[in-house]
Amino acid sequence: MSETESRTQNSELRVEEEICHKTEALLAVLERDIQTLQDRLSTLDRLRGLLIKHDEKGLEGLLQQIQSKANAQTAVEAQRQRLRRQLASLLGCPAPELTLSRLATVVPPTLADRIQLTKKTLRNLVERLRREHRNTGLLLADCMRFNRALFRAIFQQGKAQPVLYGAAGTAKPPCRSHLMNVQF
Repeated sequence: MSETESRTQNSELRVEEEICHKTEALLAVLERDIQTLQDRLSTLDRLRGLLIKHDEKGLEGLLQQIQSKANAQTAVEAQRQRLRRQLASLLGCPAPELTLSRLATVVPPTLADRIQLTKKTLRNLVERLRREHRNTGLLLADCMRFNRALFRAIFQQGKAQPVLYGAAGTAKPPCRSHLMNVQF
């Protein structure tokens, strides 16, 4: 084997090792994404429970938790995108074209199996999150509709107000709340 062939082979081995190393790092980031999706699912469950219970303090606390987790997720997203760009560069393709399926074709079989398992888990969690998000949206819409109906019933918006007359025959303004009429 000539020296040039040896250098080329060593270079190819280093690239393959780098691809495997970066893929391992990407899988670790995707595991954090899986944990984040699971956290979001439990957050939606808690949100629905707190809405049904009308627990304002609990809702405020949940909102604070959501805001604090959003900052951490931004860092994970940046790391995932950085690893994706690095892997795309090593594979000689544009970053938007690098998918988990494509990556699985160039790594050793054990790593490819882990990629496929992670991909399947992510896909299932995302589908479940879509369903739960839709269901939470429906619950919020029902709450809004119920609150609107209750508000209209209490304040009788859009209905003609009766005119009340005092003992002197002068018109009195209608009372402000229709929950209870205390005028006599």
